[in-house]
Amino acid sequence: MVGNHPVARERGLSAFDFVWIDERDARLAVAGHFAPEGFHDGASFFKLGFGGDLRFLPPAQSRFFHPVLRLGGGRGVLRVLERPWVRSRLADYWSMKSRE
Repeated sequence: MVGNHPVARERGLSAFDFVWIDERDARLAVAGHFAPEGFHDGASFFKLGFGGDLRFLPPAQSRFFHPVLRLGGGRGVLRVLERPWVRSRLADYWSMKSRE
């Protein structure tokens, strides 16, 4: 988002990335609807109040570099790694390794 904030301009800043705005709210803003009651997230309305340009980026992706994890197909491996008992075992393992 490139803002019009006077303090930012005074300091010579030309761009600031607000990191995240709710996609539904961004699409409303692009369509010209700026009524706060129509927004899903109040933080999005606040951030859009600074002005600037919205940029729609592709969704984030995960990449596994370890060959065993790559063989697992990515998403299936993620589901396994997100299970509480697996996370607990991994946490125990890394805790033990950090004490060595």
